[in-house]
Amino acid sequence: MGKQRNLFSGVFLVFTGMIVACNIYSLIPLYGEISKEFNRGVVEVALGSTFFSIFYACGLLLFGPVSDRVGRKTIVSAGLLISTISTSLLSFSENLTMLYIFRGLQGFSLATFAPVAFAYCFEIFCERQRTFWIALINAGFLVAGIVGQLLSNMLSTAVNWKFVYIIYALIYIILFIFALVILPRTNIAKNKLALRETIIQMLKLFKNKNLLYCYLIVPTLLFSFVTFYETFSYRFINEDIYFFRIIGLTGVILSIFTKKIIDNYSLKNTFIFSICLGLISTLLLFIRSSLVWISIISILLVAAISLLIPTIIHLIGTYSGNERGKALSLYSFLLLLGASAGPVIAAIFPYTFVLFILLSIFIINGIITIQLRL
Repeated sequence: MGKQRNLFSGVFLVFTGMIVACNIYSLIPLYGEISKEFNRGVVEVALGSTFFSIFYACGLLLFGPVSDRVGRKTIVSAGLLISTISTSLLSFSENLTMLYIFRGLQGFSLATFAPVAFAYCFEIFCERQRTFWIALINAGFLVAGIVGQLLSNMLSTAVNWKFVYIIYALIYIILFIFALVILPRTNIAKNKLALRETIIQMLKLFKNKNLLYCYLIVPTLLFSFVTFYETFSYRFINEDIYFFRIIGLTGVILSIFTKKIIDNYSLKNTFIFSICLGLISTLLLFIRSSLVWISIISILLVAAISLLIPTIIHLIGTYSGNERGKALSLYSFLLLLGASAGPVIAAIFPYTFVLFILLSIFIINGIITIQLRL
């Protein structure tokens, strides 16, 4: 019964992670429709994604330590219930100010999930299973980059953009009920530090040079993914590109084999390979700018990022030792802090310049990786 419940919990964590992450990207296909309705520029509407990501990142920093104090199941369940309300409010937005406020609230409430999901993986799965489920959760986060946009596009086309968030609210209330039934209760920390002390301890993690190097890389990961796909949207704004987005998603398959690759080639070598793959794919994007070519090469770029994310989680887990929980909360915060800059960069800079940014990121990350010691 315990094994079966863990299996259901794993499936729940993967699916919920994807649906939660979908809202990072849900606004992207709606920029045009909302800008026309509110009579505002597309770049101004795009700030709604940035507000979401900033508040989401702040929540990620907060809810990991809070879940140590009140329990993982409590945070996930309460978070999904509050997310139902905050997501519903988005459908009542009548201007950009309301959109910004409700997107921020939505981002903050949805941040209850990710750090707790990773903590669950370390607490209910053995080491071999843990790697598999962490890889699947991260694959779900990346798949959400496309699914979130596809779902928004289909629902807004069928009705209007506000209908998108009504459907998400319904999904979150259903997931809330499943969380109450499926998720196991875990041990609550006996030595409960004050939240201020917890934050101070998290900041002390930067004194560990290896962790510092990892944290310098972390913000660039989802930033690269979000920026690339948002720029992709702007470049082919008048074309039906959703099928071509799905092509790139096949790259996440590589993340499923993270454990096997790490076992055969070591953590550091796996990380170096991922960065090299990202560097090569970015260089290949300079060769041609056709929709088909970019879609094919995006498979390599997505594969690189999908392998980098679970690998760096393992690196952080290895370097942080007993401080793993706090280290992963800080990881989640920095990951989404980087993602929050993606929509702004994509809206301001042209496609070719964004490629130069991505190329520079992979080169710098390669230099940083050389400094890591295992």
